[in-house]
Amino acid sequence: MRYTIVVLAACQPHNVDHAGLTQRELPGFSLLLPSGDDKLSSEYADGELEIDRANGYSNALVDVSWYFGEALHGDELLEVGKQALHGANPQATGKAELVTREGRELVHIPYDTEEWASSLPCGGRNVLLATERFSVDDHLRMVTSFDCHPIAAKEHEQVPLPIAIDLPGFTEADKDPTTRVLSKDDAHVMLDINLHDSGKDSTETLVHSFVKQAQPDAVTTALGADLYQFKGSDLTGWVRVVRCRETKTVIIGFVPTGTKADDLLAAIRAAHCRG
Repeated sequence: MRYTIVVLAACQPHNVDHAGLTQRELPGFSLLLPSGDDKLSSEYADGELEIDRANGYSNALVDVSWYFGEALHGDELLEVGKQALHGANPQATGKAELVTREGRELVHIPYDTEEWASSLPCGGRNVLLATERFSVDDHLRMVTSFDCHPIAAKEHEQVPLPIAIDLPGFTEADKDPTTRVLSKDDAHVMLDINLHDSGKDSTETLVHSFVKQAQPDAVTTALGADLYQFKGSDLTGWVRVVRCRETKTVIIGFVPTGTKADDLLAAIRAAHCRG
């Protein structure tokens, strides 16, 4: 559901051939990147680097983002890589395909330019590298240059929850730096914290991504601009996004289908930014 490192370059008539790249240090890792105009959100747990005018190409963009989560493979990599590449260039309407180059899984979208994406693990974080208008050789240069050196003190440092949500009787069942999982009997709530809200993923996209994995036969219904309900043969639940300044918290609550859960839905509706 989350996307680790994303690198995107765009909007020139031709591909960037034999790109000039320099090793760039970011929180807990480094990799080869082009030069350009930087905008950096450098939180260790969930951050992003945007590079505009990559290598001097007009309207070119490089976006590097990272978060806590596992590396992506197979269909999950295909889905997330497709979203990243289409997000950078909505005109890229080609069908995404999963291919193997030099023993590595890559997402490729056929278009009038080269578009590639791959996923890289780094400690407890996931890294998605997506490039547009760079050759597959240059994409693989970035991938193979990736140097992961996690900061031990940061790997288990829990991020403060930016929202207030009233869940009496729920206990924390699992957690990592940016995720809380709370449970009470058959009811479960997951709170997924994005410290840098890029705005790239709509609530509807997040709902479909979760439902596809958790309850493929579920029917989804919009209950508001940022609140959706899903109901399947086994699970019924709700997904809501709460945006607070630069952060985005995704709330997912669910119960076995047929279980009364009016209080859980009310708590999800009432969740709000702290302060």
